Amino acid sequence: MRFFLAVAGFAVLLVSSSALGRTWSVRPDGTGDVPTIQVAADSARAGDEVVLENGVFRGSGNRDVHWHADSVAIRSSGGDPAACIVDCEGAARGFDFPSVIWVAVEGITIRNGRADDGAGVYCDDAYVAFNNCVFASNQARFAVYLDLAYATFANCMFHDNSWILYEDDGDAEFTDCTIFHNPGLVDLEHDGGISLTRCAVYDNAGDFYVDDSVARASSCTFWRNNSCPALFELDEMYGYGDDLRFTNCIFANSYHGSTVHASTENRTIHISCTDIYGNQGGDWVWPIAGFNGHSNFSACPSFCEAEFADFHLCSTSPCLPGNHPAGYNCGLIGVLGQGCACGPSKTEGTTWGHIKAQFK
Repeated sequence: MRFFLAVAGFAVLLVSSSALGRTWSVRPDGTGDVPTIQVAADSARAGDEVVLENGVFRGSGNRDVHWHADSVAIRSSGGDPAACIVDCEGAARGFDFPSVIWVAVEGITIRNGRADDGAGVYCDDAYVAFNNCVFASNQARFAVYLDLAYATFANCMFHDNSWILYEDDGDAEFTDCTIFHNPGLVDLEHDGGISLTRCAVYDNAGDFYVDDSVARASSCTFWRNNSCPALFELDEMYGYGDDLRFTNCIFANSYHGSTVHASTENRTIHISCTDIYGNQGGDWVWPIAGFNGHSNFSACPSFCEAEFADFHLCSTSPCLPGNHPAGYNCGLIGVLGQGCACGPSKTEGTTWGHIKAQFK
């Protein structure tokens, strides 16, 4: 498929059209306009809005929900995904979108889904936009499955899922998302594509498996992921080749693996303004060995508190604008800007006597 559609006005379009349709209120205790989410999905028509009231939705009719109407908005009443939860209880997936166009989902947590493909969400020939949603503890296979589908994820969180995403000839855009503590990451197959912009990806296992597909990351921070042989694995089965592009990213302190490994020569790689540092499997090695230098470099990014998932940078970080080791005008590298002043441990040597003096 290999396209990244511009859908900035997508959610606005749905909200505007929903004002002309009906609003369906659904409550966890079944006392809303309809008793379950499935009944709302069956009743909704183009331009309608399904509003889930705060609480935890469980049981038949509130999981494995099949959405059929186009141009429908599905949102929580308060906009807080921590207060509006679809709990699949390990019995089924959350939502199924078969052949729908322009559906928006906002402010909802989908957790404890279980299905062979798409434990949280399954999209088949669909266009779906998720905003401010949480995918948590969805098991068996992938939290999101795209089959000839396109999905956007804005300000979303993915944690403790067995895998994040599978694509077969689909496309996904992640913007301002947080991805952490997942035993598996992404599998792109047969002309798929993924774009990550201003995302933090940390403390995960597994890799981004790119098979005849496109993977792009811009202004992202990848930290302490456990990937072997590499965080991005390029492969080729159908002869299309792979396209990998990193811009203004940080890849730091991965366990075991490096950043990129390739088992195919049919590939295109572009990397600029990127810091790759401290990875156990090597930094600028294997297919990206020749990319170090010019605007790319290897230096400690000097996070403020990475152990607490604070990826702001200290004042003398080489990833801040104006601090590039070779003087390039890259702007900000990574997901977050300055958040603290650099202490002696980050910027200069010290002695045991100096450290003891700090506590007198």
